[in-house]
Amino acid sequence: MLTNFHAASFDSNDVERLARFWSEATGGELTSDGLPYFAIITPTHLGMPRIIVLQVPEPITAKNRVHIEFEVADLQHERAQLETIGAGFVAEHEWDGNRWLVMSDPEGNQFCLVEASAQ
Repeated sequence: MLTNFHAASFDSNDVERLARFWSEATGGELTSDGLPYFAIITPTHLGMPRIIVLQVPEPITAKNRVHIEFEVADLQHERAQLETIGAGFVAEHEWDGNRWLVMSDPEGNQFCLVEASAQ
């Protein structure tokens, strides 16, 4: 049984750039220990995973099959904030009363912003 979520890892062609993006996006603390091929973003508040960014030689060639989803209070506000640090907008969806935005990080990895329920 899996009981302890360790991290979400992203392959990257530019570790520094992608690590800075995820650090700013999540408010996590960035450490790279001077290694150009590896960085860790440590969460600074509950509810956020550790993020690892790893250097790979090949570019992303297709939509990622697993992605992270973040619950947010205001979809458009968070979209605007993320776009200012390099995120891209992919699509907006609504289904069965739920709304979410598909976004991409600077290297094309997709993630979602899910509107927090009013419950």
